[in-house]
Amino acid sequence: MFANPLAAIWSASQILDFFGYEEWGREILTSVEQVMVDGTVLTLDMGGQVLQKKLVRQL
Repeated sequence: MFANPLAAIWSASQILDFFGYEEWGREILTSVEQVMVDGTVLTLDMGGQVLQKKLVRQL
């Protein structure tokens, strides 16, 4: 069973936004978006070939 860490990381950006740290939340969201658009470090459940650890390191 694989869990995609991007959803949890995306949620963290929303939490930061909620508590008034919009700049930090935006930085996290931008990083997630860049990784997804680039597509070179996607996890197996997203059609990629890497494990979660490598994806998180890329962020």
